[in-house]
Amino acid sequence: MKFTLVCDSETQNWPKNKNLYYLGYWCLEKTNNSFERLDELKIINHDERNDFQTKEDIDLINKLYYDLIEDLFIFFNKFHKKKYSKRFWQIVVGPWIKVFLSVVYERFISIKKVLKKDEIDEVIFVNFSKHDLANDNVIDLENKASKNINQWNTVLYTIIYEFLDKNKEKKVIKNEIVKNKEIPKKVNTGIKETFYFIIKRLSFLNFKKEDFFMYGIDLKLKYFIHLFFSLKQFPQISSPNNYSKKKIDIGLREKFNFKKKLSSEFEDFVRENLPYFLPTDLIENFENLNALVEKINWPKNPRLIFTSSGYHDDEVFKIYLANKVEKNATYILHQHGSNYFTGKNTLVDYGFSSCDKFISWGDTKIKKCIPLFNTKNIDIKINNLSKGTKVTFFAPKMSSQRKRPWDDYGKMIRDNISFEKILNNLNKDIKKNTILKLHSNDYESEILEKKILNEIVLIRNKFAIERSRINKRLLDKSKILVHSGDGTAFLESLALNKPTISLLKNLNWIREDVREEYNDLIKAKILFLDPDEASRHINEIYYNVEKWWNGSETKKTREKFCEKYSKQAPKSGIRGISQLFKEIINGKCN
Repeated sequence: MKFTLVCDSETQNWPKNKNLYYLGYWCLEKTNNSFERLDELKIINHDERNDFQTKEDIDLINKLYYDLIEDLFIFFNKFHKKKYSKRFWQIVVGPWIKVFLSVVYERFISIKKVLKKDEIDEVIFVNFSKHDLANDNVIDLENKASKNINQWNTVLYTIIYEFLDKNKEKKVIKNEIVKNKEIPKKVNTGIKETFYFIIKRLSFLNFKKEDFFMYGIDLKLKYFIHLFFSLKQFPQISSPNNYSKKKIDIGLREKFNFKKKLSSEFEDFVRENLPYFLPTDLIENFENLNALVEKINWPKNPRLIFTSSGYHDDEVFKIYLANKVEKNATYILHQHGSNYFTGKNTLVDYGFSSCDKFISWGDTKIKKCIPLFNTKNIDIKINNLSKGTKVTFFAPKMSSQRKRPWDDYGKMIRDNISFEKILNNLNKDIKKNTILKLHSNDYESEILEKKILNEIVLIRNKFAIERSRINKRLLDKSKILVHSGDGTAFLESLALNKPTISLLKNLNWIREDVREEYNDLIKAKILFLDPDEASRHINEIYYNVEKWWNGSETKKTREKFCEKYSKQAPKSGIRGISQLFKEIINGKCN
């Protein structure tokens, strides 16, 4: 039997009366009831990469990341007639390179799988021009990779296929690109936003004189303001800068050449197409952004610069930061999420590698790190473990994310299938006391979330739904917290010493040097690799959860893990943060 490959969800482009092979689960977004019958369908990205493959993947990506940093450091200085250091360009372009390589690599290995499938004799792609590859910056790239399934991604698949298809054995059909509909973004105009605006305007008068600058710090607004007053400073409130974008200049880019001899097949593809993928903010628009940085009302000569997230998602801040680091400002990065020290994908982290100091949630014994505690939950204190009666399941994300070196859309679907198995295997009385906590998805993800809920998670059972973040109200009514993965919320729960369980399908993306710690979590029945075992454990401990959670092995394992990765905040967490910042500002944390 022969099949036709489709790589997007535009059903009007699919051939009629033919057997279809789908490149990934995302192809099925617009097909009714498709997630209910995944086992009946032919899907290229049906399975995850194994442990050996993921190591190969990361080794290849990381090596190419460093090679491109070297090459682009020279290229950008020459192109823009500058003499910036390599560190300058790593701060500015490092986030984009990492995401770009991850996105392209995942698509690259998918197409290689297609070429090995003899039963596929026909493939459907699109007509395109080099202009279709354009992206402004790393956030624009992430959005196109994650949400532009039927446009930017299909163009990328087409280019990769044409590069790899040496034998021309399969029939290629090309359609016109289906443009995405623009979805208007909601604008918040509530009391909080008005207060934020007023504080920002008042802080405008104070910026230039400060010798330290905080931007994109991951703290609630009230604690951020408290932090500044404790430092005897007026709050520095700033927000992302709006600026004019520039169109890609294909004629200019055709003169660029990044090719190298004796490189891998993947590297050959990257270097051949890099001229057209490089972000316009760093080619056509860089001089404008650099000029904007010179005029911006931020401190002119800061001694210290703090950030949690600005290093990744704000081009103006990154150029500002890089310029000040060139003038010997100390760059301090504050941990805002998990996996910095346990995931394979963060073995190379552009933020961690380019900062001077890193404020971490735990004590990793890494020289660059300044250990603090998990700053996500500093206002939550749990007094009674057994007070709640609910089992709260933190559901996997139900939004399109496709910016990792693995198929994270496929992982999302598989994680939700595993979660449904746990939920279905709970005892009847426990099901009545179960809450399904969903992410606060944006408007664009509402349709996908509804589809996943109806066709996977709630197909056999219905549960109460909660959307709030981790807060005291949610925790007080919960007896057990169940997570999908080892992410930020999992670390928050452990730090709060609330009975916590997590499910991972395997340890393929966990670093080798921390596997023992994860195996300890498995032995303590905090972490599970099998959904049936996880639900069996919940059924066994529900009526006496303290016996398990306060048992010597579980307690010792949790405390050891939290000491390294997610310390509990002290009674007055904001004072602890303020004290650390004072010590850093006063030069006591060298």
